[in-house]
Amino acid sequence: MAASTFFMRGAEIIGRHRFLTGCLAVSAGLPVVFLLFVWLALPSIVKSQAEAYMLGQGGDRLTMDRLAIVPLFEPTLRIENLRLTQADGSPLLAFKQLSLGLSLSSVIDRAVVVDEIKLDGPQVNLALLPKGQLNWDSVIGSRGGSPQGKASAPAAPPPIVIRKFVLTDGQIDLSDRRGSAMQSLQIKPLAITLSNISTLPAGQKGEYVLSAQSSLGAQVDWNGTVSLTPFSILGDFRLAALSLPKLAAILPLPPKLAPPQGTATLSTHYVAGMTGDQFNFQLADLTVQIDGLRVTGKQNAKAWFALAHIGVNGGRFDWRARRIAIQSVTLAGGGITASRLADGSIDLLSLLPSTPERAAPTKQKASPDASWHYRVDRLALTGFAPEFRDETVTPAADFVLQDVSAELKGISDGLDAPLPAHLGFRLRDGGSFAADGTIAAKGPSADLRLKIAAVALTPVQPYLGSATILKLVGGTLSADGRASYGAGQGRYAGALSVQDLRIREGNDNRPFLAWKSLRTDSLNASPTAIDIKELRLDGLNTALTVAKDRTVNVTEILRPQKPEAHPHPVPAAAPGPATPPPQIHIARLRVRHSQLDYADMSLALPFATHIHDLEGTIDNISTQPKSAPVRLELAGGVDEDGSASASGRFDLLNPVSFLDIDTAFDNIELTHLTPYLVTFAGRRIDSGKLTLHLQYKINQGQLAGDNRIILDQLTLGGRVRSPEARDLPLDFAIALLKDAHGRIDLGIPIAGSLTDPKFSYAQVVWKAVSNVLTRIVTSPFHALGSLFGGGIGDGGNILFVAGQSSLTPPMQHSLGQVAASLNSRPNLAVSIHGTWSEADRGALRDQRLRRTIADSLGLPAGADLRVIAPTQPEVQPVLETLYTDLYGQGRLSALKDGYRAANAGKLEESVADRGLSVLTGLFGTKPSLSVGEIARMKGVDFYALLYEKLRNGEDMPDSVLENLARSRGEVAVATLRDAHISPDRVTVKPVQRVSAIGHDVPLGISLTAVTSIATAAKAP
Repeated sequence: MAASTFFMRGAEIIGRHRFLTGCLAVSAGLPVVFLLFVWLALPSIVKSQAEAYMLGQGGDRLTMDRLAIVPLFEPTLRIENLRLTQADGSPLLAFKQLSLGLSLSSVIDRAVVVDEIKLDGPQVNLALLPKGQLNWDSVIGSRGGSPQGKASAPAAPPPIVIRKFVLTDGQIDLSDRRGSAMQSLQIKPLAITLSNISTLPAGQKGEYVLSAQSSLGAQVDWNGTVSLTPFSILGDFRLAALSLPKLAAILPLPPKLAPPQGTATLSTHYVAGMTGDQFNFQLADLTVQIDGLRVTGKQNAKAWFALAHIGVNGGRFDWRARRIAIQSVTLAGGGITASRLADGSIDLLSLLPSTPERAAPTKQKASPDASWHYRVDRLALTGFAPEFRDETVTPAADFVLQDVSAELKGISDGLDAPLPAHLGFRLRDGGSFAADGTIAAKGPSADLRLKIAAVALTPVQPYLGSATILKLVGGTLSADGRASYGAGQGRYAGALSVQDLRIREGNDNRPFLAWKSLRTDSLNASPTAIDIKELRLDGLNTALTVAKDRTVNVTEILRPQKPEAHPHPVPAAAPGPATPPPQIHIARLRVRHSQLDYADMSLALPFATHIHDLEGTIDNISTQPKSAPVRLELAGGVDEDGSASASGRFDLLNPVSFLDIDTAFDNIELTHLTPYLVTFAGRRIDSGKLTLHLQYKINQGQLAGDNRIILDQLTLGGRVRSPEARDLPLDFAIALLKDAHGRIDLGIPIAGSLTDPKFSYAQVVWKAVSNVLTRIVTSPFHALGSLFGGGIGDGGNILFVAGQSSLTPPMQHSLGQVAASLNSRPNLAVSIHGTWSEADRGALRDQRLRRTIADSLGLPAGADLRVIAPTQPEVQPVLETLYTDLYGQGRLSALKDGYRAANAGKLEESVADRGLSVLTGLFGTKPSLSVGEIARMKGVDFYALLYEKLRNGEDMPDSVLENLARSRGEVAVATLRDAHISPDRVTVKPVQRVSAIGHDVPLGISLTAVTSIATAAKAP
């Protein structure tokens, strides 16, 4: 029983144990079954459902070779050879293998913790379709989203921790299919390593590192840290050795432009993230570098544009503050090449696509919050070499700049701030240019100091040669001054010079024009006016030639212009408003050390002469209407012993209306004039000297001239046939005209109308000479009585310049001839009268007034007083002060009031209506000027009038003039004694007042017998 009880109890115990064992077996089998389900069945279910889902949504096809889940130990998901394609088979996504390993710490951390994600060989295809769609729209376009009309609140990200993400052997294909030709870009191999990516709060951050090599040849290095709650990302980015040709292959370039050459590098530090509910993005230490940039056309391999180096340094960008700042932008080396083709087009512009005209957008004032602020501390260009070729002229003109350097500082959105600027370069053909100062974009405006040093002028020869037969073979341009621009107008003030100019003429390279220097230090130029105080011309060498057909070389230098051929009628453009040329005013042109070659090939025998040592001044050269006449004073030598001079005034804009010129030729070799005498009289000249004093006056087209011709020791030669020669009794006329010293002195007036189309100056002069000779021959005794009653010493031979006591070289020569005649005739004696005239009074007054003005201006004692002119602004206040000191302020005011009345049209009306009482009302006091005086002020320059009154007011008694006359007599006596004339043959007689010949005062000189002198000495 005990045994049975034991067995029964045992059986009971065993039965209970089997139940428990079964329960335990069932309980233990469920996880195994689950794990088996997850391992064996779930992958197939997920794979099939995912493929079906993608196919059902938009026709996209998802396939994968294998999807495996390993649930034991550390659960792992593995997908192999996944491919996602569009319905037409176009690839979207593919990869070789995706491995995702979950960490068992997910339960402890209460988050999805992924130990590692490995993605091998991913290939992503992104394409931009013609209508702006993406090829991925069918995948992402309708997935997810909140119900229509309801805005979902932003949800906190799920707690996820990814301890490591590794992407290897990746590839991204980008393409643009909007145009006719697809553009593509491929980035591979792509490698990414991310670590500690977390959505957990408390600022936990993850680190990431990206390194990739693209098909553009660029190396991409990207590293930093990221935090997802709140979102922030910062780090460093570097793109190195980016191939510009490969980049250009995927960009829409102009069809005629070849891909540019060169490489680019970019690096920066960036920070992006949320601050509250606002996003900001910042860049710092931005650096961009482009090396070896070279742009060419597809049809031409020459470099149109090149830069050896482009550098952007110290860049900063702040999205929220809307600020961009760059420390420096540097451009170095390279150049640009452009040509103006024969049709006038620019070849460089033809490479660019034409831009269709668009309506101007409506300008809207941006709010201060929307405006961006920018600043570039320094923009610099060095070593640049642009080239320009102009093929519209033949030969083509080439302009090449070298070592171009430019700098601009402080560029910003503050457009009204003046920016320090510099520009400089050298020219291949010689010379340099430099500009330093400030410029401002607002306006715009500029204020620059310019320095142009010896820039060669020869590159402009093609332009000169296309319009003329001239050849520019030498010359340089220099300038040093200030250039400014503002209110739409530019100005220049400073010095300008053209040095060593050489221009030749024709195929035989005949000299046409040359000078050593043309310079001014007082140029003020604008588009409306050019003003020069003094222009100095040194070393002028030019030629004036009359051809056989009587054309003059200066009028024959222009090439005949061919009419432009228009195969199709061209509609005439509406004429725009004509821009008037600038008004030119040159206060003084000073000529020094110059020469002129004159040749007349139209004569029966060719004639040529040389004028040398030409010096003088030309004042008031002006194109301004109603300006004062031009004044000239010129003198020079002719051939070996002769001299020439010219002085007077004329209207520059219309010389036919007014001209008053005195010219003189002294001691000219007569044999040089044989061609003219042969042409008009058919005779040669064997010997002799010529002196000419010519006075020409033109008033409203009417010429009136008074010519004085002195022929000394004239000897005629044989006859020469000439079709224009007149049969004149020259031998008989010369025999009658010669005095005892072999001299002929003729006064020949001429007259004519310049408005007559048949007018010929040469014919008029020769006709006048012929008439005089004819009258002498037909009435010889009357001619002798009228021409030679005073003998050789009538005073018309030896002349002093008004106001001076010294003799000019030609006058010394003439007095030397008198001495020579006395030496050859011992029975002759000479009497000298020192002379003065009213012209001396005016000249001395003028000298004294100019000296007073010079002292007031602080000019040194040896200064040239001829430069003083009433038109000079600095002289005018001195004139007013001198006039006030002499006559009082009231007289000056009255003079000004009278001048205004005379030139404002009030005088005639006032006199006609109310008489002299009106003048009293005008002046406020009893008028100190008569109506006649006021009337004479009309049309006269006020300061010229003031100068004349001051000059006429200078006290110049007769005693001063008599002293001048004594000095002249002493000079003449000393000259004769220096020529070894015995003192007992020279008698000094009392001074005489004589009439001046123009601006010259004749010396009183006469010849007498020696016996007459001795008798006079013995008289009581």
